Amino acid sequence: MILFKTRFFWHNLHVTRRLHRAAGLLVSARQLHLRIDMSALRVRALAVHPLCTMFVLAYAILPGIADVLARRKYDAVVLDQFGVLHDGKRAYPFAIDCVRELHRRHVPCVVASNSSRLREDCLEQLESLGFRREWFAGAVTSGQLTQDALLELRQALRNRQREEPPATRVFHTNWTDRGRATLPSRKPDNLTYDYKPVGMRVEDAELVVTHGTEGVTQEDGQTVAPLPYATLVSLLRECARRQLPLWCSNPDLVTVVGGVNYVMPGSLAQAYEKMLADEDVDAETIRQLVLRFGKPELPVYETVHRILGLEPVWRKPPTMVHQSTATRAKSVTEDKTGASTRLLAIGDSLLHDILGGHNAGMDTVLVAGGIYAREFFGIPADAESAASIVLQNKCEIKAAAVEYLLHHFDSPVTPSFVTAYFRW
Repeated sequence: MILFKTRFFWHNLHVTRRLHRAAGLLVSARQLHLRIDMSALRVRALAVHPLCTMFVLAYAILPGIADVLARRKYDAVVLDQFGVLHDGKRAYPFAIDCVRELHRRHVPCVVASNSSRLREDCLEQLESLGFRREWFAGAVTSGQLTQDALLELRQALRNRQREEPPATRVFHTNWTDRGRATLPSRKPDNLTYDYKPVGMRVEDAELVVTHGTEGVTQEDGQTVAPLPYATLVSLLRECARRQLPLWCSNPDLVTVVGGVNYVMPGSLAQAYEKMLADEDVDAETIRQLVLRFGKPELPVYETVHRILGLEPVWRKPPTMVHQSTATRAKSVTEDKTGASTRLLAIGDSLLHDILGGHNAGMDTVLVAGGIYAREFFGIPADAESAASIVLQNKCEIKAAAVEYLLHHFDSPVTPSFVTAYFRW
């Protein structure tokens, strides 16, 4: 085993031909890469040549959560929803048993979801799927964080003016089939708005809020006009030309609903950043214009810590996939106590659950059977398919598949553990 000692957080090394010959490996320098997580002094070797299959893994592949907890005692567990607890329509049957067992063992569970729903709606949905509310210490959703921020903005405007400020005009992308989200308003029945949707009249908008990707909220504030995703992107171009701020209520790029992957508002935010760059807007201004409420951003984990009554201790972030996260987290301090690893974050997205949990100082578990179910097992990410392959014992995880995903998404961090599904 090769051990590298350095103060650099992340680094990529290319092994030279001389080292290959010394090791007796007839592969080129481009065929073997070493990726090193210096925060934990873990080394992972990715070999793409068929003759070289040795891995020095930075993570452990385990059957279930019981095996994770057998390795270390955690004070609480932070749970993603979609792809971990349920598929958007049905609960994974083994997930219900797992949450019940964690509750029985007095391990608090907090749901941290990139959902446009409010906190209470999230807990009600979990109850409708078979989970009991008392099993959860609380929940934080990106939709709730967005709602709170919108209310804070209006209060700041009121504090600055003597009279009630006029409604802020919003270009509001929304859901249709998945349940529309509403902007905060004082008396919507009397058309007294804090935030007034402009429909598709983007030239009138002062702010963009992305709750969904299926349509646009009309001027009555109640109706959502269905629109193709490509049309939403086209409408955003005028907003980018005017350099309007965009608040993204769900940073996920895709999610799973009944085994089908859906494009999420995070994809709109990502496209909008590119549009701003095409308008020659500098990176710092883009960072200020595009705000994401949800994982992997740190406010989610600050809320989790408040729910649990704990003090957060952050890690210094690596180079991030989301540009806004990379440049915004300037107040992050390096974890010197190790105390923050008492929390365990579990999710199915490398770029949201695993990246966010890592930056918040937590150990992380990647659930392979969520949005990556096809890559790992060749099946849809629905509860029925998941139960089938578990019963048939066909959910073996190969290290090569994990390495492929880490390489494909250029993930700046690795999970602490990988498991097929969230099961005990």
